Amino acid sequence: MERNLPPLPVRIVVLLLVLGTIGYFAIQSLNKPDGGQLAASGTIESVAVNISPEVAGKVTEVLVEEGQTVKAGDALLRLDDSLLTAQRAVVAAQLDAAKAGVATTQNALATTETQFQITLDAALVQAKSTRLEDWFSDPNLFEQPGWYYTRVEQ
Repeated sequence: MERNLPPLPVRIVVLLLVLGTIGYFAIQSLNKPDGGQLAASGTIESVAVNISPEVAGKVTEVLVEEGQTVKAGDALLRLDDSLLTAQRAVVAAQLDAAKAGVATTQNALATTETQFQITLDAALVQAKSTRLEDWFSDPNLFEQPGWYYTRVEQ
């Protein structure tokens, strides 16, 4: 069996047509203004969607119905906040206790400063006569440092 091939000019024309068509569609697909993204319209359905809140808890109320359209940020459900409320009350009590501790410490500091001042004044009054006797007895025997005397005594 002999093959009957078309003449050479017909084969060249067919080859040029095939290559031209392929080249045309390749250039058209590369020059699309949407950057090659697929554009379509329709509805997307999901059989099951798993959602999770930022905190765990018992659901007390569901705020949307099945099939309802929702947007990002919409509230979907309400959680039981009794545990968080109890924890907040405990922390508030701890804060009050800490504030009371600060007040007690400040009062103790004020009392201690007052007792120190009273003790210092009593010691200065008691030692005043001794200091003055030492000074006036013989000034040449003065061996006390300058801080020993008050400004009035100096």
